[in-house]
Amino acid sequence: MEWAALIDSTTGINGLNTGAEGYPIAIHGTKVYVGGLFTTPGGIPANNIAVWDINTKKWSALGDGLNQLCRTIVISPDGLNVYVGGDFSQAGGQAINTTAVWNVSSQTWSKVGNGTHLGLGLAVSLDNTKVYVNSWVWNITTSTWSPLGTGAGSTNVLKLSPDGTKLYAGFPGTSIGGTPANRIAVCNLATLTWSALTDSSTSVNGTSGSVLSIAVSPDGQNVYASGFFLTAGGITVYFIAKWNTTTSRWSALGSGLRTNAYSIAITPDNTNLYASTGVFGSLLNSSVWNINTSTWSSLNGDTNGQILGLAITSDGSSLYAGGDFTLAGGITANYIAQYIIEIPPIPPTPPIPEPVICFKEGTKILCRLNGADVYIPIQYIEEDMLVKTYKHGYKKCKINMKEQIKNTEDHSINNLYRLSRTNNSQLFEDLYITGSHSMLYDNISEKEEDAMNNLLETYNNKFDIKIRNKIDDKYKLIAYYDRTFVEVRQNINVSIYHLVLENENKYTNYGIYANGVLTETIDEISLLRFYNKNNKNNTIKIVNVSKKKHKQTHFK
Repeated sequence: MEWAALIDSTTGINGLNTGAEGYPIAIHGTKVYVGGLFTTPGGIPANNIAVWDINTKKWSALGDGLNQLCRTIVISPDGLNVYVGGDFSQAGGQAINTTAVWNVSSQTWSKVGNGTHLGLGLAVSLDNTKVYVNSWVWNITTSTWSPLGTGAGSTNVLKLSPDGTKLYAGFPGTSIGGTPANRIAVCNLATLTWSALTDSSTSVNGTSGSVLSIAVSPDGQNVYASGFFLTAGGITVYFIAKWNTTTSRWSALGSGLRTNAYSIAITPDNTNLYASTGVFGSLLNSSVWNINTSTWSSLNGDTNGQILGLAITSDGSSLYAGGDFTLAGGITANYIAQYIIEIPPIPPTPPIPEPVICFKEGTKILCRLNGADVYIPIQYIEEDMLVKTYKHGYKKCKINMKEQIKNTEDHSINNLYRLSRTNNSQLFEDLYITGSHSMLYDNISEKEEDAMNNLLETYNNKFDIKIRNKIDDKYKLIAYYDRTFVEVRQNINVSIYHLVLENENKYTNYGIYANGVLTETIDEISLLRFYNKNNKNNTIKIVNVSKKKHKQTHFK
């Protein structure tokens, strides 16, 4: 466990240019969205909100951003909309007050709904069709607002239960949606009714002060709340408490915290709860509660200033923290840092991959047609059609081989792997490739490079060839090793296509564009070796669709 700075790989600049305010953080896939009051993350112009790409280690602006402080960031489950709340009156240069949404696909800002209801408490339904704002819900499908309960209520934070049936709210007052409740309540989304969190033993509901952050355990059994309060359900708790949904009881987390935690975050495996302040009686700026042992501890190194925002990656490997600090664990980290909880292991070197490099039917490849660059579904790419390459202009299609494969429920490099739009903003639709098919990157990690080198060494030794781990100036990383991909583990039959472009050297391949991202073709020798090995008895139906008559073709 260690801290790491967020240094932009293009500019070489560390972190943000100020740390005085805010710092809500939200993560979806490989994108870390950070809000606050800043203008140059990593030296890149961006007004008060920006996104950090975990893979490329680069900052990007969200259009023209916000004209004032960003206090809340919530991402829709599909990753395509980023909802924000704050002190701003403009978003993307438009007159949008307090609450706005950034559309990842169109790269535009707009109002939430028709802009009627505003608030810092924001949440999105699991099916991406409803946006919750304070005690109101905007139905995206019907373009209508509906009240949650019978009255108003301003909230600091909203948090959905894992099953999406309940909405927890933290707020500064003593009622929400017409229901009396002290600073925290839950809405049953089936009946649209609010309930106070009343302790079944003491009959006291809620907390003695404002609730600013809520985390719900992955199983939905426990709700953690932090804020400016010293009691919950009448029990002394010191700024943080746990609500058990089964027993309806409040309880303390050990000795509690030394002051309010503006942000808390729970690991996906339900083992640790991180808090943006230290343990009661300490001077720490961060701490972690072990859920299994019910004990507090410090992180491996502290920050030299207050932490205001926390978020954990979906695989639980990293914690991102933002706040008013310039050191984290003794290293320079300007107002934002990564705390590496655990580095996920690279899978072991797999067997020599078959059916080698291929695309799922329907994948769109960038080609040249009638003088224009257009994306064409791979099944329609025929012989001599021009395909755009990364560094070598347009090359003619020589072989486009179609094959049927059996995808399985077992873990295998030979299965399909899916890259979603939420994990790569350059995609215009999800990409499906086999596990041995590579994406092309400017940089890959040292462990990824070692894994690729080991795999290629095994492959090269077996076939007495020399395939490099680069195409032009880009590193290759197969989907099997690429954490941005998810393996498709289903028993299904799939049509796939192997694409070879004209090349004087039959051992080399090209970088091409598939669904908007840079990936690779297969080299001719590898394809023919695979075909000859697996089709000796003519039992595999493999068709070279690049031939005009689309007949089964025998290669030599």
